[in-house]
Amino acid sequence: LFGAPGAARMPAGSLDGLPMFFGIAEADDWIPVDAVRETVVAFQRAGARCDLHVYDDEEHGINEDEIVAVRSLLTDLLERTA
Repeated sequence: LFGAPGAARMPAGSLDGLPMFFGIAEADDWIPVDAVRETVVAFQRAGARCDLHVYDDEEHGINEDEIVAVRSLLTDLLERTA
C-alpha cells in the first residue's frame, strides 16, 4: 500500500478470503521489507488470505519461486470458478 510507514492505510471494503501473494527481497533497495509486512497486515485485517515470502539473497526483481507461487494462486482461482 502506498503511504508513509506506520500510516493508517486500510483497504476499502471486505476482501473475504481473497488470496494474495507478496514476495520481497530482504536486500530490496526499492521497497522496504517492513512496508510489505505492514501491507500484509492491512490486507489480512480486510479479510484477505496473504502469503508472504521474504527472500534472503535476492535483489529487487521477480524470481522463479514467485512465478510458481502466483501461477499456482491463479490456477487455483480458475479451477474454483470453472
